[in-house]
Amino acid sequence: FLSPEDKASTLFILDDQADQLRRLEQLSRMGFQHVLVDENFVPAMGVAFSVKDACDKAGDLRLAFARTDKSGESSPRRCDNARKDCKRMTPTEIEKAYEEFDSLIDTYWEGPPLAPLAR
Repeated sequence: FLSPEDKASTLFILDDQADQLRRLEQLSRMGFQHVLVDENFVPAMGVAFSVKDACDKAGDLRLAFARTDKSGESSPRRCDNARKDCKRMTPTEIEKAYEEFDSLIDTYWEGPPLAPLAR
């Protein structure tokens, strides 16, 4: 197993379509300090609760890309397990998710998309 020093210098890559905030909390508790998230979907568009979801405290992105449910109402949801487990979020839960993310993250950076060039 990894020593605390090794965990602190290891880059952990998330690619499991799970709630990313939950994964960041788990990794933080285990002592990891560097995380790369492979799919950071726009709020309400991905298969799981993303870092962007957690950052969207005011709901601007969520509203811009909102999906509507059967009642025609758009509402934030926190999804996990490739969108198999979703629950509607209250304003208090949205605020709490943002605060949890803010307390976990020292630096948040989004890199540009990378693609091979055609010849």
